[in-house]
Amino acid sequence: MKYEIVLAGGLMPFGPKTLDSKSLGGSETAMLMMARELRKLGHLITVFTNLPAKGELDYIEPGTGDDLGVRWHPIEQYPDFITNTEVDLLVVWRMAELLNMPNQARHSVLWVHDLATHNDTTNKVGSLAWNFQEVWTVSEWHKKQFHEVTGYPLNRIWATRNGIVPVETVDMGRVDKTLLYASRPERGLIHLVRPGGIMERLPEYSLNVCFYNHVAEHMKPYYNYLLQRCQELPNVEFLGHKTQQQLRQLMRNSGGYIYPSDFKDTSNIVARECIEQELPFYTASNTGALPETLGDCGIYVEQFMQ
Repeated sequence: MKYEIVLAGGLMPFGPKTLDSKSLGGSETAMLMMARELRKLGHLITVFTNLPAKGELDYIEPGTGDDLGVRWHPIEQYPDFITNTEVDLLVVWRMAELLNMPNQARHSVLWVHDLATHNDTTNKVGSLAWNFQEVWTVSEWHKKQFHEVTGYPLNRIWATRNGIVPVETVDMGRVDKTLLYASRPERGLIHLVRPGGIMERLPEYSLNVCFYNHVAEHMKPYYNYLLQRCQELPNVEFLGHKTQQQLRQLMRNSGGYIYPSDFKDTSNIVARECIEQELPFYTASNTGALPETLGDCGIYVEQFMQ
């Protein structure tokens, strides 16, 4: 049976071809993959999100379909559509406030990707809960955390599974003492590049740094400081923003991925990509959903945080 499904929300601009030409955040990647897989199952899929600007390599004409038949619309068109069109399933992600308007959906879902907090998230769920029938999280750990913080019934929370698209890489041989960091900079890069940090204590190792090209305005001074430290260290190089293909090849070439963070990840797509490329994943974090993601593939080093 075919269902009419709407996926709405977002933050970073993206479209069906973004992964071919740009870096992309984990939540946006998960949504893109979800739309594709649901379409492959035969469902009618419409996406409302922040689309790339005209002239960008990943631009798609608003209102058109991609090569799979997923229809893409700018988020600004969502209110008129959802208040006047009957659909079988509405999935709202990242922008919970979209559920605070009349809709013609037979079933509504809030798909959460971020940590539930004891302030904003709790307030939103409490005021909007009557507008949706269930919550999707991105890991089993996230499911429990969301329930504990918000009080939303556990039997109405479902853990989705973040997946990755297989990417073909070329075996060029690993450079054993070359490390890679490609997570959000605020999740541990400081421990690598600060004065007296990990890379100063490992002069025989080199570190390649890259991350996606989306910086919140309030984080720019901190990012600029981290990039300055990368430039000052002789064994650290900032490689810029990489496509999915480029990043996966870097993983194939590196000797290890280093993640000196105690951040509570709700899921970690980079860790899954490292597993695919058989890249050792060194981390200080044994919390959140990271142990669930890594299984027995992670190497935990508590000294990273010292």
